[in-house]
Amino acid sequence: MRGRRLTAACITAVALALGTATEAAAGVTGATWSPVSHIEAGSQPGYDSVYGVSCPSTQMCMAVDETGNALAWRSGRWSAPQPVSAGGTLDSVSCPSTSFCVATSSGQAAVYDGRNWGSAQTVGASATYRASCPTTTFCAAVGATGYPGQPSIVATFDGSTWASSATPSTGTLQDRLLGVSCPQAGRCTALNHDGRILTLTSGRWVPQRRAIEPGGSSVACPTVSFCMAVGSFSRQGSRISAPSIPAWYATEADGRWGAARPVPGMEAAIFMSVSCPTANQCMVLGLNGRATLWNKGRWTAPATVFPGSDSATVDLSCPSSNWCMAVNSRGEASEFG
Repeated sequence: MRGRRLTAACITAVALALGTATEAAAGVTGATWSPVSHIEAGSQPGYDSVYGVSCPSTQMCMAVDETGNALAWRSGRWSAPQPVSAGGTLDSVSCPSTSFCVATSSGQAAVYDGRNWGSAQTVGASATYRASCPTTTFCAAVGATGYPGQPSIVATFDGSTWASSATPSTGTLQDRLLGVSCPQAGRCTALNHDGRILTLTSGRWVPQRRAIEPGGSSVACPTVSFCMAVGSFSRQGSRISAPSIPAWYATEADGRWGAARPVPGMEAAIFMSVSCPTANQCMVLGLNGRATLWNKGRWTAPATVFPGSDSATVDLSCPSSNWCMAVNSRGEASEFG
C-alpha cells in the first residue's frame, strides 16, 4: 500500500457510553449488506486496491483502482478492469449518469462516455484529488499533496476543460482538502482536514474558517441546503492521527454547521466515507469495515460490511435511500439493498 494512504492500525477501540437511540438497519429500510465479493480476483496480489466508487443508479456503478483501471458494475455483475488514460493510482470517480463519469489521478482526469474512457486532461498540480460531478457539464475537484507548507488545489470542469487554483496554506499537515460534494452545477462544499469549509457559489470558492471540528475526511451534500461531514476528533496540532479518537459527524442546514457529535458505535472508525441520497438519510462507512445509517436524525446499530482487518481506504455511493455500494482497498465490494 502506498505510503500516502492513512491506515487505522494505530487506532484502538474505546468504549463510550452514548445515549443516542439506535435501530437495526434492516428495521429502517428492509435492506441488508450482501456477502463480500472480490471484484478483481484475477489481479496480482497487492495490486487490487479499489479506491473509489460512484453509482448514478441502482443498476450501474463505476469503481477505480490503484493500478489505473476502472471496473463497471451493471445489473449485478462487475466487468473486467479497463485501463483509464489518466494512469497511475485513480483516487476518485464521479458519475452523474450511466453514460458519463470522471476519474482523477495525480492531477489528471479522464471522461467516460458510456463505452470508453477518453484522453487524460490536466486538472491541476499533482495531488490526491476527489471529484464531484452533479451534471455532465460541470464537475469540481479538490486536491491535496499532504506535505506541510504546500497549498491544496480547487478545480472546476465545464464539460470540456479544467480550471484550477491553489488555496492559501497554513503550512500544517492537517491543511488538506479531502472531500467535495456538489448537489448542483456551480454549488459545491469542500472539506478541509483542518476543520475549514470552502463553498463554491457564483464562481468563487469562499472559505469558512474553522467551520467544523478538525479531522474531517468526507462530505456529502444531497441538496444545496443540507450537507453531512464525517471525521475523527483530533486536537493534536499538526498531527493527523491520535489513538482512540471517536468518530464524529456534523450537519449543515441552510449554510450553518452544527456542532460535531460522536457517531454511535463507530468510536474507533478513523477516516470514514459518507453518502447521502437525501437530506434525511446518510450512510457512513469506516476503515474498520463497519457501516451505520443516519435516518431522520437517528443512527442504526453499526453492521459489519467488510470483516477482517482494517482497510487503508473505503468508499461508498448510495444513489437511493435503500441501496448502496461499498468498496475498499482490499479489492472488495458489498451491496446494501
